[in-house]
Amino acid sequence: LSQSDVARFVARALSDAGQLVALGVEFLQSRHQEWLDHYLARSLSEGELLEAVDYGRTWCFPWTPYGELLSWARQRGCPVLALNSPGDLLSRERHAAHLLGGWAAENPGHLILCFFGELHLAPDKLPLRVHEAISAATGSPPRQVVVHQNMDQVYWSLEGRGHLQDSTVV
Repeated sequence: LSQSDVARFVARALSDAGQLVALGVEFLQSRHQEWLDHYLARSLSEGELLEAVDYGRTWCFPWTPYGELLSWARQRGCPVLALNSPGDLLSRERHAAHLLGGWAAENPGHLILCFFGELHLAPDKLPLRVHEAISAATGSPPRQVVVHQNMDQVYWSLEGRGHLQDSTVV
């Protein structure tokens, strides 16, 4: 399944069960949160969002799956956190974890589904930093589940052959 498929499936199941859900995404920088909020509030079109955040220059992956994810969130009033920032891997992870810790403290009861690339998923990387930040901000450790999917090698192979949109499970 693609990230957008997984997000829609999980978030729909959780929201149907009464769980408050927010999304955290790597594909937008936190300095663009205001633009993202305008898009989610329907005061900005998708095209205007892409232009405002200079998507073609700031992120190298195809927009379609991310656009589907944001459209889904917009339709359901689901908060989305732009978590990326300039810098090396460590500073970007610390920045994202700090934002998540603050948001979790201000929005108790929400489950946050974060979507980050595989370089961040080792136990001593983003999962550890998020655990520490949310624990410090809320006073209690979060429960975490890490799902690793869509390995880059498989993704780019499908993309290169023009079969990415035809694939739902890899």
